[in-house]
Amino acid sequence: MAEQQGSNSQPQGKPQQAQQPPQAPMAPYPYPYQDDEISLYELWNTLVKRRLLIGAVFLLTTVVAAAYALTRTPTYQFDAVIEVGQVPSFDEAGMQRIESPRALASRLNELIIPRVMEKRGAGEAAAQVSEAEVPGQLPVPAAEVLNEDAGLLRVAVAIPAEAAEAMNPVLRGIVDAVVDMHDHQLATQRERLEQRVADLRAELQTLKETRERVSIASPNSDSGSGGGAEQPGSNADRQLAAMLEGIVETLVSRDINSDFVRLNETVASLEARLSSLQSTAMVRPPAIADSPEGQPPTTIIALGAVLGLMLGVFAAFGREFVANAAEQT
Repeated sequence: MAEQQGSNSQPQGKPQQAQQPPQAPMAPYPYPYQDDEISLYELWNTLVKRRLLIGAVFLLTTVVAAAYALTRTPTYQFDAVIEVGQVPSFDEAGMQRIESPRALASRLNELIIPRVMEKRGAGEAAAQVSEAEVPGQLPVPAAEVLNEDAGLLRVAVAIPAEAAEAMNPVLRGIVDAVVDMHDHQLATQRERLEQRVADLRAELQTLKETRERVSIASPNSDSGSGGGAEQPGSNADRQLAAMLEGIVETLVSRDINSDFVRLNETVASLEARLSSLQSTAMVRPPAIADSPEGQPPTTIIALGAVLGLMLGVFAAFGREFVANAAEQT
């Protein structure tokens, strides 16, 4: 009873706290610690360990690059430059190209060049092409715009030096096809301008004769009215008729002179247009470049050596990773 009274003597409303057993201190690392930092010493040991693999990959890649650089057939740029002709612009003052350089380049690549290649019989000339080229045919040239404002285009192809003689007539045939096509358009426009000038000159001649007749008719009418005896009452009529005739003659002469000046200006403008017509021409004949395309052999070999060293290092680390993985399993 005393124990129960002692336990009941504790203040009411406060929960009793359960006593927990003491815990053992935790270890600072509950699992084995592994260092994840990259050690330069281990990397160096890996490179030294796999040095034979690195050397083999380096040597193989360098030999392949050297073989390619020394045995490849060098190609040279062989091209010709065309300048598109000019015609007068009828919409506004100035000149315009017979054909847009971009439109001409597309026409060349899609129609003219394939047609000329087929016509020239590229298969017969391909005997002069080295084995590096596609056997049985010459490489197909391509047209590109050099300067849109200047109207310059280039027809170019990459060929070996020994194929320049076979490609020369092909490029000239392409240029001649363009020149002939534009000359036909230019001749048609020139003919129209010349016909227009001839019509205006004929109209000018008619106006000139009319002006001369008007100037001759005036003194003849004055001399005819002065002969014979004057009749009463007709003097006023003659003066009125002369006044009206003078007014009409002035108006007609003024219109004739105005038309005469206008036609002269039109003829001069058309003649200037005729003189400004410019035909399409080849401004640079087909020629081969002095130096081959691409990188020189020394650069290719050096790049191959650098690539071989990088591949060798990657192969060494890859081989080491596979070996370590095999040991752990």
